Amino acid sequence: MIGALRQRLVLESPVRVDDGFGGFTLGWTPVADVWAEVTAQGGVETLEGDRLSAQRRSTVTVRALAVLTAAMRFTGAGRIYEIVSVRDLDGRARFSICDCLETELG
Repeated sequence: MIGALRQRLVLESPVRVDDGFGGFTLGWTPVADVWAEVTAQGGVETLEGDRLSAQRRSTVTVRALAVLTAAMRFTGAGRIYEIVSVRDLDGRARFSICDCLETELG
């Protein structure tokens, strides 16, 4: 499994940033650089307003991290991988599998 982790990604955590007007905007702060295996799982098309939007589903496998939650995301190679769920690969807490929605960074 370790040999399959060939893509370098950045794990990011959401952070609230004060907007100066009593509200906040959502920002992202880097947590860790990780090696990952990214596997495409298919796509989803949705209608947003009057245009069609497409997102790909991907599975990202990484070494298990205690801080990893579904509120986080991965970025790398011009892509954002929003984590939808996190599960243990084999019940031995060695690798985590993250089901993600993939979009282009930009």
